[in-house]
Amino acid sequence: MSFRGRGAIEMVEQVYAPAATDEAWLRGLGEAAARVLGTGLPVEASIHTPRPGDPFRTRARVFTTDDDALVAMYLELYDQPQRSADDSHLVAERFQNRCRTASEWMRDNNLPLSLMRTAGAKIREAYGVADSLNLQGCDPSGESILLSIMLPEETSLHPRTRTALLRVAAHLGAAARLRRALAEADVTLADTAAIMAGAEAVIDASGNVIEASGPAKSPRARERLRGAALAIDKARGRLARERPEEAIELWQGLVAGRWSIIEVTDTDARRYWVAQRNDPTIAEDRRLTRREGQVVGMAALGLSDEMVAYSLGLAETTVRTHLRRGMKKLGMSQRTELIALHAALVG
Repeated sequence: MSFRGRGAIEMVEQVYAPAATDEAWLRGLGEAAARVLGTGLPVEASIHTPRPGDPFRTRARVFTTDDDALVAMYLELYDQPQRSADDSHLVAERFQNRCRTASEWMRDNNLPLSLMRTAGAKIREAYGVADSLNLQGCDPSGESILLSIMLPEETSLHPRTRTALLRVAAHLGAAARLRRALAEADVTLADTAAIMAGAEAVIDASGNVIEASGPAKSPRARERLRGAALAIDKARGRLARERPEEAIELWQGLVAGRWSIIEVTDTDARRYWVAQRNDPTIAEDRRLTRREGQVVGMAALGLSDEMVAYSLGLAETTVRTHLRRGMKKLGMSQRTELIALHAALVG
């Protein structure tokens, strides 16, 4: 498996690409992942809403191949090792952002690799599939987006590759949430006029906030939105080629825990950035402030403080403060308690 420098940015660009249906969106994600990782093998892209007794409940699934025999063999291979794990454990995992290969998952769960090798002997011989990279982005609502990328050999990820792909996973969850909200309003990301009309801020190509409403009107918000739009522009340029880790770090999941920044082009081919409200829906708890609820809810997806900060577009020190206060109010001292509670509530 190769991971070209600009790969993470290419994948995030595809995450926010307009697509009329979930299946079209998933196919675009799968094709981008295959291209970026250079495996030469198909990718499964799927949307899941896990529940006890059905941890892999699937709402939509696409494979980047029309080979039905390969698909059937791959699904069988995917299913067999999971049967050795506890159902409640699998459900909890399906509510967490993840980036690891199947062979890493086997080792992490103290399962013998021989189990996977035996189950995968036929597909390895017929198609050269020996492992898979599973990249999962989740939303606190209980929905998860999974990219399962077939690999030609058993693979352990380089830490920097894993970090970059986990940032992609944060965008998968944010984009899925945004797509759901727009669909409820009968709008897609391709509907430029409707997107601009519904945005809380519009920023021109030079970074000037030309329209703002609601919370986006404050000078502080306008400055943060302007900075975020310029940062994304920078991340997509030379920086992505020359310093890719810095580039993907610039393109954060949200701005101030509220806005996704989306690029649109009007009928005169003028380019704009729009700030679309997209804060995660968190189960209300009167003991927590709104920000504490956001931070606790994202931490319950198994994210580190650094990744919660990246996902929400907040300072890491802010995340640590709100997480500490929120967990104290909830009477919890361990992150594992948050993860278990979230899986129980959503599942």
